[in-house]
Amino acid sequence: TVPPGGNATFDVVFLATRAGTTENTLYIRTSAGQHRYQVFGVGLPSPYRVRAMLGARIPLNASFAPSLQLYNPNSEPLQVTEMFSSSADLHLELPSGIGINSWSSNPRTSSSSSTAKLDESPWRIPPYETRTLMRLRLIGRSAANHSAFVRLRTSLGGPGLVLPVQVQVSGQPGLYSCSDRLYFGQMLSSEQQRRLQIRVTSLYSEPTLVSSAELESPNPAVQLLFRPVQVLPGPARETPVAIVVFDPAKAADRRLHWTGNPSIRLHRRVAFPPRSAQIILRGGDSRQLLSVPYEASLLHGALTHAENATVFNTGGKSDTADADASEGRPVPIKNSFDRTVAVTGVELPQSADGLLSVVGFKPPALIPAGKTAAPFRLRLNASAAAGRQAELRLTVRSNATAASLPVLLHTGLLTLLPGRPQPEPGSLDLGTVATDAVTSLEFALRNDNPLPVSLESVSVHSSLAELRRADSGAGRLGPGESAAFVLTVRPPADFYGVVIDDVAIRTERGATQSVQYVLRTADGVLTPVPARPLLEAGYPGRPACRWLSVHSSFPEPLRLRQLSFLPPDPRFHFQLLQPARLAEPTAGLTTESAGSEQLFGLMKPFQTATIGKLCFDHRRVCGNDCYVGFSTSSS
Repeated sequence: TVPPGGNATFDVVFLATRAGTTENTLYIRTSAGQHRYQVFGVGLPSPYRVRAMLGARIPLNASFAPSLQLYNPNSEPLQVTEMFSSSADLHLELPSGIGINSWSSNPRTSSSSSTAKLDESPWRIPPYETRTLMRLRLIGRSAANHSAFVRLRTSLGGPGLVLPVQVQVSGQPGLYSCSDRLYFGQMLSSEQQRRLQIRVTSLYSEPTLVSSAELESPNPAVQLLFRPVQVLPGPARETPVAIVVFDPAKAADRRLHWTGNPSIRLHRRVAFPPRSAQIILRGGDSRQLLSVPYEASLLHGALTHAENATVFNTGGKSDTADADASEGRPVPIKNSFDRTVAVTGVELPQSADGLLSVVGFKPPALIPAGKTAAPFRLRLNASAAAGRQAELRLTVRSNATAASLPVLLHTGLLTLLPGRPQPEPGSLDLGTVATDAVTSLEFALRNDNPLPVSLESVSVHSSLAELRRADSGAGRLGPGESAAFVLTVRPPADFYGVVIDDVAIRTERGATQSVQYVLRTADGVLTPVPARPLLEAGYPGRPACRWLSVHSSFPEPLRLRQLSFLPPDPRFHFQLLQPARLAEPTAGLTTESAGSEQLFGLMKPFQTATIGKLCFDHRRVCGNDCYVGFSTSSS
């Protein structure tokens, strides 16, 4: 009762359930009539990133069980001290599934009958991190609108946080979404797209054909992936009907919050008893039966770094000397967000153990908006990383994003790929030639570094050699790319001996390497006939063989002393002819039983002689298991 000339005070509580403005009308009915008051409020995004769970609609005897996550926006750990629900129908469960009614970390304020004694560590949230605290569960035992709230109190004191929950339980036939909304969470404008499924349950008594899905209003950042699908009935049967894709790169404006409703329209196909035909209900086959809201929060900006700060040369001296310093190398990071970013963690992959370490990092490290700072340093273990080439990923965690920075270890050197097998790796052997012959050898230089390398020069110093590029590729080699060359050597006339020189290679990053080439000269040469023996097709049990002949251009008789395969391969073997078939009889020997001095007979000058059979037998490797597909000795 308000006395004449008196006044009355009413408390109007505004509990923001969404970001943005809210307007409403407050009606006060009195004996003197009805009075209207306009109320207006603005809801701000919660710094703890909790959201109201409103608008969920579930079928009878089903359950609504979302997870409750809390973000700590403070620079100190946040301890949740108490948590309870206001309704007996809304239960609190641990993320593991254990159900409790309420929880408090203060034993003086908790009841032994309704509070579980729990470890405080799951409810102690480190700075700028998110943790799942509880799972809320509401079971739809009766068809009604269920309203409740969950209250959280923290070590910061004050009234705490209030999380409203509204769930409609219905027994009416229809489609029901398995979640109250599609929440994409907080995303960066430069982040890759995210996908969420729309899953539904059906309370119809017959299968339902979902025929279309569409957005309530066009949105360039949102895409619906849909194809007609049949939903079988049953409150416990979840069926995916569509995929909603949110692409931050296609967001046309810079607003921070995006919301909307994808609507699902369907045709109902009713199954009658077998004696009746199926019909399509007309008139209601394009009506809207389900609307699922979506929400996404965008942050415009990124954490970027200076690329050279995370590139280490493991083959040179400059980077190695710098990395051996105890302080390591600073890694500057630029904050292009419109707010201060706190770097909370820096992680190297397990593959970097012993090679790299993070030093000088003291979390949380603050980087003001638009500024650059070096919150940590990278130190290279020069002895362990010498000659290593790798691409590692350094994860920098902050309250805005988890940035993945590439860390490159490279030597700047190129890998030699000779055109034919060589007796010594890393060198070029052009074989033995006659004194008046010119010989050539193809080889390639491959970039096995994790970053592009430019060839500054590839040259030879001797006037007896010539080097030319064999392909039309560019001078800059990307990772895995190669450059082909041809080395041609003309030995001096009447010279008998060995020619040794180097191919000099220099790249843009200052790395130099040399490849030795060797050429032997004699008054003759042995040439296989044919020059490239081609074996016929074979298979395990039927070796592929062909005769091999050798032509000698030496002016005197010659004894062959050794025959070998490069690279060694047990599937290749050589069957010798009887030495009498050559020139001078000896015992019947094979490559497996003869010494090198008596392996072959003598070859006559300037003649071609057949020395034996070249064979390829795959059964030398797989034995009797060639066609089994697995080892017969395994279990």
